[in-house]
Amino acid sequence: MYFCTIEYATEDEVRRAWDHLWRKLQVTGEVSVKPAPDGRWYLEVASEKDLTPQTLEKLGGVRL
Repeated sequence: MYFCTIEYATEDEVRRAWDHLWRKLQVTGEVSVKPAPDGRWYLEVASEKDLTPQTLEKLGGVRL
């Protein structure tokens, strides 16, 4: 299982990353989108399959 949190500047960016993970890569597990108090957005991923560094790079954002 793979866990990570990725930070995005806008809601649109985080929604595109979520869509890429869920629909294109068909990641199973839990994927959630949460707003931060300062206007940034977080994508929290608990994937049942391993995500390669190349896959994570395609998602953009900043890994925390």
